[in-house]
Amino acid sequence: MENRVDSPHREVPSLPDLKPDDIIIAVMGITGCGKTTFVNLFSDRKLEVGHGLDSCTVSVQVVPCTFEGGAKIYLVDTPGFDDTFRTDSEILREVALWLNKAHSEKLRLAGIIFLQRISDVRVGGSGIKNIKMFQKLCGDGPLASVVLATTMWDMATEEAAIKREQELKEQPQLWRRMIDHGSRVYRHDKGEVSALKIIKYLMRRKRPVTLDIQREMVDEKLELIDTGAGSALASAMDTLIKQYEKKMRELEQEFREARKEDRELLQEQRREYQANLAKQRKQMENLHVNRLQLIEEQNKRFEESQMLAKENVQRAQENFAAELEREKKRVRDRYRQEMHDRCIVM
Repeated sequence: MENRVDSPHREVPSLPDLKPDDIIIAVMGITGCGKTTFVNLFSDRKLEVGHGLDSCTVSVQVVPCTFEGGAKIYLVDTPGFDDTFRTDSEILREVALWLNKAHSEKLRLAGIIFLQRISDVRVGGSGIKNIKMFQKLCGDGPLASVVLATTMWDMATEEAAIKREQELKEQPQLWRRMIDHGSRVYRHDKGEVSALKIIKYLMRRKRPVTLDIQREMVDEKLELIDTGAGSALASAMDTLIKQYEKKMRELEQEFREARKEDRELLQEQRREYQANLAKQRKQMENLHVNRLQLIEEQNKRFEESQMLAKENVQRAQENFAAELEREKKRVRDRYRQEMHDRCIVM
């Protein structure tokens, strides 16, 4: 069986030869929480792991995992939000595209593992936004098939880690609401041992789920911005847009009243806010897309990458042919020179 790994320019996030009764578990969480490391504990082939907050998972990857006795499951490694190089709207589009593809092929998730670093001192506004977006992506019903797992216990003192775990479980804007809807909390603090407990729990449940974003985009044919997850992200971006617009107005007022020597600094700040404002507006535009448009755009990128690859091969062949001709010429010139030298000697 072929397991195809998606690249950012793949036609459509590909699925191995999966069947509706296969056990498929998605692994989600922000960039740097340990998703790929978790998957690699069981994967039949290893994926590249990022370092720090730089992600190596640029698209959804479906990885077969074989356990003792021959039992096989599939773990879905997803790109994380808060990525260094990609916007949250790009990540959401990528995840939505794969989930919609799976739903269209009658494949259902056996569960979702949501990883959270226990080493984080606090969950800030960005983290809260991503938790809310994850809840909306799943929907209330599927939350019962979610495992909330804390990672990186070795990066914090036991006392601090236990305190943070309690905060995650108790605060409504963090995990409390998901726990109330049936999500289970696990500590992923013992490598393969703790990870296997999580996997076995989801395997035993045998309750495949359809996520809200799958129902919304495939069955109801909504645009991404009109889904629960898209709306949550758009709301956060709208707040930022309003903040940037307000700051721009303040800077314009300061610029008019500023001394000449201070205006250059204010102008630089204004350009920075303009760039941030344009970025947020672009992210908002990216959410105005439906399932078929996502597929069409992915197909176009795939065709462009294929064309680029073909051009690179052709260029390499031309360079090789040119170098071969140059080498032949050098050999001929050397031969002629040797013949000429012999004639002079004679």
